[in-house]
Amino acid sequence: RWCGLLLNMATCEVHPDMSRRRAHVSIGPRAHKPQLRARMRTAVKAQLRAVFVDPTLNSAVAVRRNVYHGLLHAVSAALAAVGRSAAAHPAGGLIGAVRELIGFAARAVRGNQLRCLGMARAGTPDSRGGGSAADTPRGSTLVDPSEVAWCAWTALLTALPASCVGMRGDARSRRTRLEVSGQLCAESLQLLRAAADARNLVVGGEAQA
Repeated sequence: RWCGLLLNMATCEVHPDMSRRRAHVSIGPRAHKPQLRARMRTAVKAQLRAVFVDPTLNSAVAVRRNVYHGLLHAVSAALAAVGRSAAAHPAGGLIGAVRELIGFAARAVRGNQLRCLGMARAGTPDSRGGGSAADTPRGSTLVDPSEVAWCAWTALLTALPASCVGMRGDARSRRTRLEVSGQLCAESLQLLRAAADARNLVVGGEAQA
C-alpha cells in the first residue's frame, strides 16, 4: 500500500486502495442535475488515472476491475448525495446522470490508455522506426466504450437498494441489451464478469471472500 495505491508485488499491477475511498460528494439531497453530474465526473476522474488503466502495466481483467470500481465509487457517491428516496424515482435524473458518466469515463479511459501506449512505444529501441506489430497490445487490453457502459450499469445495480425496483429494472435492461446486441464479445463478457465479482475485490491489501 502506498499513497492510496495498492501495488501487487507479484504481478506489479496497480489498484486504487478502496479502503481509503469514501463515497461522498458535497451536495444536498435536492441537488440540480448539472451539479450532480459534475460531482459524479469529479468522483470518477481520480479513480481512472492512467496508472489504473495502463494496459502495459495491468492485465485486461485488472484494468476492467479498476474501471468498474471507479464507476461504483461515483455511483455510490451520487446515491449518498441525493438520498435513497430520490433514487427510487426515475425523475430524479440518476439514470441520465449515469448515461453521461459513461461517456465521460469512456473518453477518460481510452485517452489514458492511448497515452500510456504512446509512452511505452516511445521508450522502445525501435520507436524511431514506428514500432512493429509486436508493440500493439491484444485488443482485449483496450477497454471499449460498451465495456464501460456495462460496468456502469452493473455498478448502479450493485449500489441501488432493493426498494428501487423501477430504476434497478431500467439498469438491468440496459445491461442486458449490451450483452445481447453483439457489442460485447464472449471474451469481453468473461473479463467484465470477473472484474465485477466481489470475490475478486482487493481492499486494503486483502482479497475479499
